[in-house]
Amino acid sequence: MKIAVIGSNGQLGWELCKRVKSKAQGEIRVRTLLRVTFRLKEHIIIRTAWLYGIHGNNFVKTMLGLGKEKETLRVVADQYGCPTCAADLAEAILTIAEQIKKRHNIPWGTYHYCSKGKTTWHGFAEKIFELAGQYDSFLIKKVIPVTTAEYPTPARRPLNSVMDCSMLTKNFGISPAPWQENLATMLRQNSKLLPGGVYQEGSGFPYCGYLQNNHNKESLTPEFDGVP
Repeated sequence: MKIAVIGSNGQLGWELCKRVKSKAQGEIRVRTLLRVTFRLKEHIIIRTAWLYGIHGNNFVKTMLGLGKEKETLRVVADQYGCPTCAADLAEAILTIAEQIKKRHNIPWGTYHYCSKGKTTWHGFAEKIFELAGQYDSFLIKKVIPVTTAEYPTPARRPLNSVMDCSMLTKNFGISPAPWQENLATMLRQNSKLLPGGVYQEGSGFPYCGYLQNNHNKESLTPEFDGVP
């Protein structure tokens, strides 16, 4: 038995490997999926998207860093998804693993896990500052919504990354909490571990740009693949 977690941002969560920076990366993800399904009759594959957490580069930590440095941010507002905390995903995986140990008839297969509800990167950013403002102060005054067309990137990004997690709920009784609640919990529990200084110039998020207020010039942060 294997449990594999594969990041995916496909249309409605069903198309694999849409959000990749190269054809090679997409092929690697597809091969990984096929190897698990063909070689292991008994397997669980969990697909997720818009992942964030206390570790590694991700959208939440980038926003917190930029919010300390900039008064105005431009964030894409026409791409939808379900922000998912890595800790909640890990808890879901452990729940599945425990059931596999105790149950006889396991519904093997591919499942989706993400937090409940959807938002845009712009809505996600606004909620981050709203909640994080309870624990720290920021320079940020305004988050400006922009379109995908206004922020082109080398990789083509899907407009809809919302995932249907109903089969996970039906077969394993796992009901994801609203993404706003999970975000609030993560920020509250790790407020002392998430200083604004986590952002480093040159490692921004692909859908965030900022306005250089002192020079009145627009500057966009370099791209990195921070969310699976």
